[in-house]
Amino acid sequence: MSARSSAIVVAFIVGLVVGALLAFYFLKGGLSLTTPTTATVQPSTSGGVAGCNLVVLPDEEYYPAVLNLVKNARSSIYVVMYAVKYDPREPDDPVTQLLTYIVEKSRSGLDVKIVVDDVTYNDYPETIDFLLSSNVSLKLDESRGRTTHTKLVIVDNSTAVLGSHNWTESALTRNRELSILIGCRDVVRELLKYFDDIWMNGRSIS
Repeated sequence: MSARSSAIVVAFIVGLVVGALLAFYFLKGGLSLTTPTTATVQPSTSGGVAGCNLVVLPDEEYYPAVLNLVKNARSSIYVVMYAVKYDPREPDDPVTQLLTYIVEKSRSGLDVKIVVDDVTYNDYPETIDFLLSSNVSLKLDESRGRTTHTKLVIVDNSTAVLGSHNWTESALTRNRELSILIGCRDVVRELLKYFDDIWMNGRSIS
């Protein structure tokens, strides 16, 4: 089986697992599934099935929600992102804003770790240069032969955002995209294990 076919199979299996988890929580009656009515989304602090909270983030509603999480992060920010396009010529670009706040959090002492796929390294070298020059802990995924198409953000080990949004201006402002903010500690705990595996097997960037 080719690497591309393997990636498709893995993505399909992950989709089935996530769907099953969401169905489980919903049927248990402990799931609150909402669409944000404002640009500010507060992270959930409750845990377990009874306190599980999901927020749907379609299209342009992703950016203000994730920006709010980053701004209010208190201990850690972990990111796995297929494509991250930093543009130093556009300070108001949403990706530039996100990365600027992440750098500030890293400098203030938060545990910040970012993993990107080779597409970011090859197509958006400004992103790599900016993060490395800002002393942010940055790695490539495990190998050139395996695509890491994940778009995952975990803040303070308690709240995660998972979905289709890459960190590019088109994805955050124009594309039809869909992600979910997850305030379920049991689910976030599993996502942390997933992140840790990618981070531990990631390649250093010199």
